[in-house]
Amino acid sequence: DQSIAWQEGKADVLVAQNQSGSVGINGTRAHTAIYYSLATSLVLYDQGRARIHRATQKHKCLHIYLTIRRTMDQKILKGLRSRQDVMESIMSSVAARAFEPYQKEKA
Repeated sequence: DQSIAWQEGKADVLVAQNQSGSVGINGTRAHTAIYYSLATSLVLYDQGRARIHRATQKHKCLHIYLTIRRTMDQKILKGLRSRQDVMESIMSSVAARAFEPYQKEKA
């Protein structure tokens, strides 16, 4: 299996499609991911990116997306990034409120 050989350091490159590579692979041996196709799901997009972003990662990570101008792939990537920005904004807002002191309403 290619992923096992890669995990064990017996292969220098791991090729995986985004949907299959987004789960079950610890990619901390890598610091560069090249995407030749995109998932339309924000969950798969985030999971795929998270494969090389782990607590044990020692390198700055680089994600390269191979797209062609004025195609669906560019629209999908723009949409995924936009949805990711919205989700991060919501989570930041929720986290900030979680640390606000509890205030009782005045009777």
